[in-house]
Amino acid sequence: MEIRTLELGKLPGAGESGREEALLGWLRLIRSEESEEIEMLAARSPEMGEAVTILKELSADERARLVFEAREKARMDELARLYGARAEGEAKGRAEGLAEGMNKGRAEGLAEGMNKGKAEMAKSMAKALLSKNIPPEVIAESSGLSLNEIEALSRSD
Repeated sequence: MEIRTLELGKLPGAGESGREEALLGWLRLIRSEESEEIEMLAARSPEMGEAVTILKELSADERARLVFEAREKARMDELARLYGARAEGEAKGRAEGLAEGMNKGRAEGLAEGMNKGKAEMAKSMAKALLSKNIPPEVIAESSGLSLNEIEALSRSD
């Protein structure tokens, strides 16, 4: 989001062109207090003329102005509500995603730890059986290790 502050009292004079001139025209219209200047600016473009016409109607009719203000307040309230709901939804989504990720990480870590523990237990049992001169084929069948793994264990001692 980007917010720009425009100081109406410091508007530059003539010499601007294109989009800048259009923006300055609108800013001059907002700042204007003289009806002649307002009419001159309204004559510059159909959009400014329409805006001046609507402003005159709203200014002349107290009830229309109150309706406009109420409608504008309702629109701004709705935008604030939507923004709040979006922020709340994003926060909830982040929290749920974090919890899900942590649970998944714990489960994967536990499974990995269990697998490593089983492998270490099988190797430990195989070493103990090798030290008792049990044939490698029997150890492989009992431990679930391959003959190559058992031979590597027997060489590491």
